Amino acid sequence: VNNDEFKDLIKEYNSITKLNPGKPSDFKQIKEKRDKIASQMRVMLSPIVIRRSRLDLLKIDRYKKDLERQKIVFPKVSDPRLLEYNLGELSELYIDTLNIIAPRSEIKDYTGARYKPTTYIKSKFFLEVAERAGVEKELLRKTQENMDDFIKRLLVRRFESCTSSFLNTLNAILRSNQKVKEYYDKYKVIPIYKKGNLPDLDNIIYEDEDELDVLNFENIPEIKKLKEKGFWHIKEDEIDKKYYQDLLNDIELLKSLKDKWQKVLNKNFVDPKFEKFEESIKMELSRADKRKLLVFTEFADTADYLFNKLKNKNYKVFKYTSKQGSQKENKKILKEEFDASSEKQKNNFRILIATDAIAEGYNLNRAGTIINYDIPYNPTKVIQRVGRINRINKKVYD
Repeated sequence: VNNDEFKDLIKEYNSITKLNPGKPSDFKQIKEKRDKIASQMRVMLSPIVIRRSRLDLLKIDRYKKDLERQKIVFPKVSDPRLLEYNLGELSELYIDTLNIIAPRSEIKDYTGARYKPTTYIKSKFFLEVAERAGVEKELLRKTQENMDDFIKRLLVRRFESCTSSFLNTLNAILRSNQKVKEYYDKYKVIPIYKKGNLPDLDNIIYEDEDELDVLNFENIPEIKKLKEKGFWHIKEDEIDKKYYQDLLNDIELLKSLKDKWQKVLNKNFVDPKFEKFEESIKMELSRADKRKLLVFTEFADTADYLFNKLKNKNYKVFKYTSKQGSQKENKKILKEEFDASSEKQKNNFRILIATDAIAEGYNLNRAGTIINYDIPYNPTKVIQRVGRINRINKKVYD
C-alpha cells in the first residue's frame, strides 16, 4: 500500500464529509465521490486485508454454496419501525419540562449551579481553593464546567425513557441541591465530594455540636474522615453571591417541576407511552410462530417499571439488569428460556425486559423481536441489542 496515496484519499474523504448538501443533486454528487474513494481504498487494502461480513458470505459464490451445504441460514432483519404515541393532555407539561431541563433550552431558569460551584469562585481565591482541592489552578474551573450540561442531558434521557425514571432522578437531584443548601446555611461552605453521595448533615453532626462555628467545620471528626476520600469545600467569602441565589432558584424550580408531575401521577394516570408499548406487545405475542420478545431500556428504573406493570397484567415476563446478573440462578433461567442452543428449553416466560447489562455475550435467539423502549444516544448499542437475537449459529426467526 502506498502510504502517501492512502493519506491523500483519507484527506479527500474527510473534506467531503464536511460538505453541507444544499439540494438533493448535491447530496447525490457527494455520495458518488464518497463511494468512489471508498472503492479505491478497498482496492488498495484487498491484498493485505480479508473482510468477511455476512453480506460478503452471501455475495461470494463459493462461500454461499458452503453455507447452503452446512444448512446455515441467516435471519432476515426488518427495518426498524417507529412506534409513535399521542401525549394528549400531557403535551403542555411535557414541553414545559423539556424547555426547563434541555441543555440547549431557550429558557435559562435552571442553572445547575450545584454541579459547577468552581465556576463561581472569585478569581483572587482560585489558588487557595485549588490547593485545598488538590488540583492545579487551571483545572479547577474546567473540572466542573460541563457538569450542569451533563446533568441536564441525564434528566432528558431519563425523561425520554419513562416518567418513573425521570421522577427518581429529579428527586435525587433535588435532594442533592437541598443538601448543599443545608451545608451552606449551617457552615457557610459549599461541599464537594467526588467519591459518593454527599452525606446528610444529620449523620455527621452530633447534638452537642449544634453551636459549632464555621471555623471549626474542618475539625468535625466525620468531615476529617471524608477528606481522606476526596471531600473538600469552598468558603462563603471565596464564591460569588450569585451562586447561592442560583442554587435557591434551582431548588424552587425543581420542586415546582416535581409537584406538577406528582399531581399528574396522583390522578388516575394513564401512561401514553406504556399504552402504545402494550399494543405492540400484544401484536407480537399473537404471531403464529410463538416468538418471545426482548425489550431493552437504558435504565434499571425503567426496567423495574415495565416489569411491574406487565407482571400486574399477568404477562409472562422476566427481568434482567446488572442486579439480576449477579445471581447465578438468573443466568440459568436466561439460557433455558431464551437461548436456542440450550439443551434444556423452558417456556415459563415470553417477554424479557433487559438493560444493556445483557448486551454482549448472550444468545437470546428464541426471541424474534426487539423493542427499544428508549433509544441510546450511542447508536452502536442498538446494533449490539439486535445482535443478541441475530445469531449466526442458529436461525430461529426472521
